[in-house]
Amino acid sequence: MKVLMESFKAFLSEDDKPIPLPDLGGVALLHSPEEDNHELILYIMTQRGPFPFAACGLDRLTESIMDQGCIPETWHMSWVYTHKQFRGAGWSKILYGISFNLINKAGAGLTSDHWSATSDKAKDRAWNKMVSRKQLAPRKTPGTPPTGGHSEFDYGRRGFKKTPLDPLDDCREPGSGQDAATTSSWVMKGHSKFEPIYQSLVDNHENLMSAVSDRDGIEAKLSYDTNMQFDKAYMGR
Repeated sequence: MKVLMESFKAFLSEDDKPIPLPDLGGVALLHSPEEDNHELILYIMTQRGPFPFAACGLDRLTESIMDQGCIPETWHMSWVYTHKQFRGAGWSKILYGISFNLINKAGAGLTSDHWSATSDKAKDRAWNKMVSRKQLAPRKTPGTPPTGGHSEFDYGRRGFKKTPLDPLDDCREPGSGQDAATTSSWVMKGHSKFEPIYQSLVDNHENLMSAVSDRDGIEAKLSYDTNMQFDKAYMGR
């Protein structure tokens, strides 16, 4: 594991160079895709079974074809978690990169949590860092101002909108009465460099699952354990 961590540190320091595929060792990725959400769980195998150490959830923010808003189509990273013993080693960056690649290659954008709008400083810093380093490019609504061409969500109520002639940037206020970490629908520049990392991690998962008799049970437990860890860390449960 130490060798794996050092490999990732070197890999993550090369922001301006093509990203080589790191030695992923015994790390695997469980990707559970649904029509309106994705769950991504990074885990390692231990003597007690699989141990999830980092994960995130992606949910569709643009609600439906009949209710096109939030600069369609936009998804948001509704939650993200890294176990305290694995923080600072770049695993959240891997999750962000994989998430952007999954969403961007489908022609959609990704933004920060807009349901609970949790103000966890680590999550806010991640988005601020990516934006300030110009690693992200904002998507825009079709057309030109004032009827289009806008890259910021319009949270205003009827009669108080910043861009009243552009309904496609209309978006619900973030939850919990807090500001979202970011208010645009983003594309990560060069997101495809995370595709081989994603494939390698998923292949590791498939290889591990091919050797077990109760795949559904193990994957369900991975999801359950991840949610319990997240709730304990962020929800005080």
